[in-house]
Amino acid sequence: MHMSLFTDASHCPSTGAAGWGAWAKCNLWSSGALFGGGFKSLLSASHEAELCAIANAMHVLGAGGHLSGVTVLMIQSDNLRALGLVKARVPRAAIRNHADGAKVPDLTRVVLSEAEQKGLGIIESESTKGGFSIHLRHVRGHRRGPSRQWVNRQCDRIAKQHMYERRGRIGKE
Repeated sequence: MHMSLFTDASHCPSTGAAGWGAWAKCNLWSSGALFGGGFKSLLSASHEAELCAIANAMHVLGAGGHLSGVTVLMIQSDNLRALGLVKARVPRAAIRNHADGAKVPDLTRVVLSEAEQKGLGIIESESTKGGFSIHLRHVRGHRRGPSRQWVNRQCDRIAKQHMYERRGRIGKE
């Protein structure tokens, strides 16, 4: 069984607040599912939020039993660093470029932040538990058009909503 997972994140550089949004669909479902949330920890950079969005989405899908029976998980993101880190650090990951996507960089020698280490640990754990391969695809975000652009806009909307909520709670906790 194949599943597509599209993720996006929204990060406020002045406060560190961030949120994420995701859309998942497997070939057995009649339609996709949109979901997301806010990050409890403050993040120092948007690329951390993008990688952690992938990790959180995979964790939510795994906890809900939705990754059971998946043989290939196609992760689509508009963030090249997040995709490059997954490719470099997760053994079950491989690049599957789209004609409109950019080349995913080789990030095998990059020093990871604590948030990136944690996110990659979750991604590797979920793929190992599920026994599925991960295909990575860059999708150019924030363009007009149907299908994937609709999904990108929805994930972005959910991520921003959660980032704004999280930013509003900073200092009140």
